[in-house]
Amino acid sequence: MELSSLGRIVVRLGLGLLLVGSLSSNPVIVLSTAALFLFLLIEGIVFHHAVGILKISIRLESHPPYVEGSVGRTFRVETVIKNPSNLSHRIIALNRNLPPQIREEQSPTPIPLVRSIEQKIETLLQARAPGKFEILSTTISLESRSRLFKQLIEFPDKVTIMARPLVSRPIAPFETDVFEDLTIDRLRRGTGTDFAGVRELSFLDDSHRIDWKATARTGKLMTREFYLERDPPIMLVVDASSSMKDGSNGISTLSAIVSEAANLLAAIPASNPLGLILYDDRDIVSIVNANLGFDNREQVLHILLEETNVAPKAARVTSRIIPHHEAATIVTHALMTEFKSSKLKPQFDKLNSFVALLSLYHAKARSKSLERLQRQGSYAAFERVSQMREPLLVLAISDCKTNCDGLLQGAKRVTEFDHRVVLAVVADRMEATSQRKLVDLEAFGVRVVRCNARGLSKAVGEAIHELSRARAVPAALRT
Repeated sequence: MELSSLGRIVVRLGLGLLLVGSLSSNPVIVLSTAALFLFLLIEGIVFHHAVGILKISIRLESHPPYVEGSVGRTFRVETVIKNPSNLSHRIIALNRNLPPQIREEQSPTPIPLVRSIEQKIETLLQARAPGKFEILSTTISLESRSRLFKQLIEFPDKVTIMARPLVSRPIAPFETDVFEDLTIDRLRRGTGTDFAGVRELSFLDDSHRIDWKATARTGKLMTREFYLERDPPIMLVVDASSSMKDGSNGISTLSAIVSEAANLLAAIPASNPLGLILYDDRDIVSIVNANLGFDNREQVLHILLEETNVAPKAARVTSRIIPHHEAATIVTHALMTEFKSSKLKPQFDKLNSFVALLSLYHAKARSKSLERLQRQGSYAAFERVSQMREPLLVLAISDCKTNCDGLLQGAKRVTEFDHRVVLAVVADRMEATSQRKLVDLEAFGVRVVRCNARGLSKAVGEAIHELSRARAVPAALRT
């Protein structure tokens, strides 16, 4: 409980009168001031007691409890205040505990809190970033009938806002049909133009596909089988780690990426099956299998919006994973330094012990590095991609700050399974070590682009078009 603006004026006036009465030794002024402060004390006690009753009796209900719309659009929420008690005061403000991504405009206040009558306050909300936002409570500022005191009271009032991103500009569709090695289904089903082989005719086959030459050679009715040709499935691998959820002004990197998600999904042709793998620091959060259809894309967007407003988890401190060849170089350098500093003439047995120690250390570092990689969500996401039989076009989006080693090693791994990878690094600044690793990653056929969130769709589209010129990765680079 605190004094209102009028209450502060009355207190200042009372203190001034008390000072004048004390200096002039006027008992009338002193007694009047004492009576004023006594009235303030009684009024404060009565108001404090009334606030205790109103905390228990007042109920808030917001309609609708679930609001869905687009970023920049206005959401209208009406709050009904029920006061079954016999007390009546004045509401001078109603504030929802909103996240920084939501802007609020209220109907004019104050309004009287009349007993046994429902009061309605209309609020206009506007989202600045996409995501799912939950408002769990609303704070009401009550003022006493004498307007001398006010008190903030928090009431439970749940409202869920789902803000969807908008397609802000037209973007040309990705030219995914140029990936010849990805448009051939490894499973023999359907009709295409790429010949897969011949097999014995069944009663369900079309008679027009009978291979008469093979029939003449084998003495049995044989039919031609073709690979199914279709646009390559696209798998979005999105980083939702702690670094992606940190940002300034309440808008994280992940929120900025989801803002561009509508443009990204609009640029992917409807003929491409679309899927999603969302991962955090430690494990995979959500998986959507690559399928056709508008509902599947809505599910992908819904999961991204659900994850956007989740508070960042405490970042797990992970030691740097030293690749095998780097570990071998470090140990070799240390051993050679010791070898050169020795005054004794090199002996074969000492050299053999160096080689044995180097092999032992290399094997140990290799096993430990794999264990550390498997505990990272980025590596687990690419491990899941590598288990998929059908070749995919993988669009990985990350800031390459949390568990970057797992991201890079996982991207290399999936290229061994005929998957194409485009890695979009959304970060303003990067360490020199990470930049060097990204350059090395391109040697494995992974296309790396660096961009901001707003230019994500355009950068990915250009990378796909450029990657299509390289039909295959040299076998020497896969080993």
